Amino acid sequence: QGKVGTLMSLFTNDLETVQDCFGDGILMLFDASFLGLLALYRMFQMHALLTLFALVPMLLLLVCGTIIQKYMMQKWETRQEAFSALSDFSQESFSGLAVIKAFANEGRELLAFRKINRDNEEANVAYTKLSTTLNVTVTLLVESVVGVILGYGGYLVYRGVFDAGRLVEFIGYFTSTVWPITAISQMLEMTSRGKASLARIGELIDSEPTVCDRPDAQEIRLTEGKIEFRCLNFRYPGSSHDVLHHVSFTIEPGERVGIVGDTGSGKTTIADLLL
Repeated sequence: QGKVGTLMSLFTNDLETVQDCFGDGILMLFDASFLGLLALYRMFQMHALLTLFALVPMLLLLVCGTIIQKYMMQKWETRQEAFSALSDFSQESFSGLAVIKAFANEGRELLAFRKINRDNEEANVAYTKLSTTLNVTVTLLVESVVGVILGYGGYLVYRGVFDAGRLVEFIGYFTSTVWPITAISQMLEMTSRGKASLARIGELIDSEPTVCDRPDAQEIRLTEGKIEFRCLNFRYPGSSHDVLHHVSFTIEPGERVGIVGDTGSGKTTIADLLL
C-alpha cells in the first residue's frame, strides 16, 4: 500500500515521532507533575489566595495551548505529507533516471522538484510559526505570573501579611514550577505531532489490501515437488519463430537455480510460463 517514499516517511519520520511522544513525553509528564504539584502544595501552604492568582494565567495557558495544539496537529500532518511527496518524487526520479535522460526531461523534472521543495519549505515554516507562537505565549504567561506575584505579594508585604523574605521564598517556589510549565508546552507540541503521525500510520495499518483472495478460495496445502520442463517449445502469438526451442531442465525440491542469458533469450518467458 502506498508509494515507496511515503512508506519511508511513515517508518522513519512518523514512527520516530510516535516513539518520542510515548517515550520522552511520558517521562516529562511524570517529572513535571511530581515537581509541579510539590511546589504548588508548598505555595498553597504559604498563601492560598496568592497561589490562586498565580494559577489564573496558567488556565489561560491551558486554553491557548489546547487551541494552538489543534492547529499544530493539522500543520504537522501537512508537513509530513509534504515530506512524503518529496521522498516519493526523489525515489521515483532516481529509479527512472535513465528514462528521464532518454527523453531529455531533466529541465521539467528540475522545475517539478523545485515546486515540491517549495511546498515542503512552506509547510515547515507554517508549523514553525505555530510552534514559536506557543513558546512565546508560554513565556509571556509565565512572566505575567511573576508580575502578579510581585504586585499582589508586594501589597501583602505592605499590609504586613507577608514579609519580604517569605515573598522571595514564594517566588522561588514558583520558579520551581517554570520547568513543569515549559514541559507542558513541549508536551502539547509533542502530542500534536504524535497524534498526527499516529493517524498517518493508522491509515496504512487499517487500509484494505487491493489484492486479496476470493471468498471461496481454498487454502493451498504445503506440498513438496520438483519443477521440470521437457522439450519446451514456445512461440508468442503473431511471431514467426520460437522464443524457446527444446528447453529441458529439472529443479529439485529446495534447489536454487539461476537463469542467465542475453537480452531476449527467453529468461522472462520461462519465469512467466512457470505460472
